Amino acid sequence: VAEIKRGENHYVGLHVKDTRPGEPRRVPFGEGITPFVEAFSALNDVNYGGPVMLEMWNDDSPDSLQIIKDARTWVVNKMIAGGLVSEEMR
Repeated sequence: VAEIKRGENHYVGLHVKDTRPGEPRRVPFGEGITPFVEAFSALNDVNYGGPVMLEMWNDDSPDSLQIIKDARTWVVNKMIAGGLVSEEMR
């Protein structure tokens, strides 16, 4: 979060993911330590308005489409809570 201000006026796109210490991949959104609301609030403060891509791995799960839908809903809710997007994105 502290680094976001440094990139002001230079962001062209973002990818977001959740992580845990020593575990940078395959952490479902909401199960890690990434401060999403605070990060999205900081992005709002620097007037970020570009695309946001979810970085995730589902390794051929039979319910991959539902996993993707749930992840998008979870992240959009955090974006709303951080003030980066409006309720209309829900």
